[in-house]
Amino acid sequence: HLDVTVSSAAALNTAPRVNAGTNARVVVGTPLSLEGRVEDDELPAAAQRSQAWSRLRGPGVVSFAASGSAVTTATFGMPGRYVLTLTATD
Repeated sequence: HLDVTVSSAAALNTAPRVNAGTNARVVVGTPLSLEGRVEDDELPAAAQRSQAWSRLRGPGVVSFAASGSAVTTATFGMPGRYVLTLTATD
């Protein structure tokens, strides 16, 4: 009986893991600090990873100071409930 495990010579790229942070309340017109986190295996290379904030749902426009950064601020154009998402690709 012989058990053989064969692995790839190259490391396998896995999708980045994203944490958008905790729920928050803010007064309209006041910037909200967003402190998302993106964890990645650095494959193929960290320089090829991108992340972006966007509005998934909500009654008005959301302005992001730096939508391509995991840590930024968001300002909301009108009162209401919003759902923001942080996505990452590599």
